[in-house]
This record gives sequence, structure tokens and C-alpha cells, in this order.
Amino acid sequence: MDILTQVNAHYEDWKQDISIRQTRKNGWNDITDAYWGKLPDNWPYLSKVNAPLVRTSLLEKNARLLNSKLKGRLIPREGGDVAKANLNNAILDYQWDSAQHGGSMLDKWAMMDMDTRLYGSKFALTSWLYETRDDEDEKGEKEVVFNGNEFEPLDIRDCEIDSSCQNIKDAKWFQHRKWVFVEDLDNKKDTLTGKPI
Repeated sequence: MDILTQVNAHYEDWKQDISIRQTRKNGWNDITDAYWGKLPDNWPYLSKVNAPLVRTSLLEKNARLLNSKLKGRLIPREGGDVAKANLNNAILDYQWDSAQHGGSMLDKWAMMDMDTRLYGSKFALTSWLYETRDDEDEKGEKEVVFNGNEFEPLDIRDCEIDSSCQNIKDAKWFQHRKWVFVEDLDNKKDTLTGKPI
């Protein structure tokens, strides 16, 4: 089976699965409505007051857990290389501070935490970002503005994993749907060659 047929088959299964997850009783749509305090259309009672207990409790827990930069450290095992551990700690600190597109890393982890509590899972994409200024210098080269890792939380409704797996390590495939403008696709260039894709 060629790749396009296989990917398309996964996508069709995904659309069916995501529709069920969203619309079933106590599914993602119901969870989102409960979070925002939206009452169902068929609400049978005269009272329309909604106590925001779900949202308040989740926001408070999120604020307590993620009130400052996470402070995990790599510690070498007995006989391990202390210099390598210190170097890796410095790299992780730098990468944490430099991944600022779409908000700080703390904002992104708060979003990851919140969506995991609401929907049961969350995915993120860690990619390498290479940005240059539009104008060129005297040598005809563009100044590099950013060259490093970037962390992007993904919307759970745009992610699908192999449904036959027990956990992510057993998955044979993962698909992520991304919504982009046609102009962005036209302007997309290969990172290594700089030529349009």
C-alpha cells in the first residue's frame, strides 16, 4: 500500500474517531461547555445561574503548580560525568528561555497542563526554528534573528494516534493536522537550501 493511501485511510479513521470523542455524552464538547459554564440547550430548569467550579478549581491548581520556571536538574549517576550533566543543564536552561514564540514556556506548559486535565491527553511539537530578517546587509546576507528550538502545544482536536496502541510508545503512526494559509504554503522554503518547496 502506498503512503498516500495509508495516510488517507488513517485520516478517515481519525475523522470518525474525533467526531465520536467530541459529540458523545460527556465528550470533549460537553467538557468544554462545562469549563466555560455553558448550560445545555435542553436545560429543564428556570435557574440559569452557573457556578464556575470546574474552571476555578483547574485555574487555581494550574497556578499553584506552575507559578515559576520548572527546576528539574540532570544529576549524573555514580561514576557519571558531572561536566556533561552541567553542560546539559545549561543547554536546557537556554532552550527553556529562548523558546518564546506564542508565549513563554511557562504559558505553554500551563496550556499543556490544563488541556491534559480537561481532555485526558495533550501533544506538543518541538521543532527547530530558523528566522532571518527580511532586509539584507552589505554582503547580501540576511541577519539571523533566531536559530534554536521551539515548543508548540498542539490542539488535541488536530492530533490522532494509532488507535490499536496501548500507549504512545507502542504507536505505529501519529498524525497532526495543521491549518495554514495558501500564501504561507507558497512562501515556504527548504531550511537547508533556501529554495521554495
